[in-house]
Amino acid sequence: MRKIELKDVKKTFGRVDAINGLSLSIQAGDVYALLGHNGAGKTTTLRFLLGLLEPDEGEVSVFGCNPNLEGDTVRKMCGVLSEDVGLYEPLSVYDNLSYFAQIYGMKRSDYDKRIDELLSDFEILDKKHLPVKGFSTGMKKKVALTRALLHKPKILLLDEPTNGLDPVSIDHLRVMLHDLAQKYGTTIILTTHNLEEVKKICNKITIMRHGKNVYTNTMAALKEQAKSKVRIICNQDLSADLERLHKALSSLEINIEYKVQQNTIIVELTENIAISKLIKVLATLEIDVKNIETKGFDLEELYMQVENGEKPNE
Repeated sequence: MRKIELKDVKKTFGRVDAINGLSLSIQAGDVYALLGHNGAGKTTTLRFLLGLLEPDEGEVSVFGCNPNLEGDTVRKMCGVLSEDVGLYEPLSVYDNLSYFAQIYGMKRSDYDKRIDELLSDFEILDKKHLPVKGFSTGMKKKVALTRALLHKPKILLLDEPTNGLDPVSIDHLRVMLHDLAQKYGTTIILTTHNLEEVKKICNKITIMRHGKNVYTNTMAALKEQAKSKVRIICNQDLSADLERLHKALSSLEINIEYKVQQNTIIVELTENIAISKLIKVLATLEIDVKNIETKGFDLEELYMQVENGEKPNE
């Protein structure tokens, strides 16, 4: 069974409900983002998947395995980047990586080539034989990412992977993750606050709040929904004309969904709505239209709406 599932999972630490009825379904090959405020339960969720933490209630399955009963099997499938990079600082970059490569069961000829390839991608090949101690946070992150990617794992669990990375390294990482998912079917689960990167590399998101899955959708669906919205930007604030505006739009005798935000009308398009008709109605109200634009997908807006307990404007 090539998917990862959590069903009604609960976990309490003392009096704190860290995970409160969490359910997720992640398909093989997904690049899946877990979003949410600090303390929402994202890192705890990754620990469930690795068998490092056992839920109080509910079920966890990773490609048909129970991580708490078959932890070794699950962990062999995984490459992991934790918030704490977990490197042996007195050792060199190569010694750190070769040590883990041997744990993964890789042959020296294979891991030597793979180490050079990844260090080159992250532009730190020249640091290969230097001790990790004294490296910057970003440099350590690059070494830890190399370790996670070393054995081409079936599953990648990445906790804040772009923190501390420079723009060039972020771009290289994005390409790597895309290739792993597209060419090798690697399942990638990441936690992050970098919403721009989520838009670029992920195909599905879940927003967590207080240990619950409060919103899940695919990026394709969200982008498609955004295409169906048009913003009509006017030269004056419309707040004082809401009643008059509503009455005028009702005269069109068609069902129209719209939302007014200061000087902007956001319209949900259907086949029956012609924007030209709306403009004529606004003209009769002596409302000047400044611009008309398709409303692009705004993940930050969606995230803030969910975080504030509002219904998303999809």
